[in-house]
Amino acid sequence: MKTAFAGTAALVLILLTACTPPPTTEEREANENPVTEPLPGPGGNAISQCLVGKWNLDVADLAAQMLAHLQASGSPIRDATGEGFEMLEFTAEGLVGVDSNITYTMTADLDQGMTLVVVQHQKGLSAGSYSVDNDAVGDVEFGQWDTDMVVTTQSFINGTATAEFPVSIPPSQIGEGFSSLVCDTDALTIITPGSFAAHTYLRVTD
Repeated sequence: MKTAFAGTAALVLILLTACTPPPTTEEREANENPVTEPLPGPGGNAISQCLVGKWNLDVADLAAQMLAHLQASGSPIRDATGEGFEMLEFTAEGLVGVDSNITYTMTADLDQGMTLVVVQHQKGLSAGSYSVDNDAVGDVEFGQWDTDMVVTTQSFINGTATAEFPVSIPPSQIGEGFSSLVCDTDALTIITPGSFAAHTYLRVTD
């Protein structure tokens, strides 16, 4: 992230020096033995510092958002659940990894007393890179994804398997390009343009 403050800072320093009285003995000693403040850890203002570490997706929350999205789209889905995990890990070197093993189950009431159940399983590993475009705002760019993610979907009507999928489950993975992130000590929210949901992850502590 580039800044254009160097010239301004130098000018301010010159002006302050011109109108500042000579330092006292205490001030000279303090300057000779400065106290170094620690850098902000996770939960600090800088998104790039907060991101580093492991995070676990709130699967139940994402399933609830999926249900709301489908119902708002006119889908007959009346229930949606999610179980499993999705581990997200950011490194200080700009790499990101995802380990997914999630099962979503959707239930809908159809005509003539029929019940539809759609089960989708997402499993696999993904690896990519990320860069923070604006620490203050939280604009992060994801890219260079390499994945072996396998998605399988099964559909049942009144308990009998069918090859038809009357309900389409929208994709929920983080995609290429920019996303907006909100990061604090315990929670990370990723909002990808065009996605139906905000992904919320909870920090994993060893």
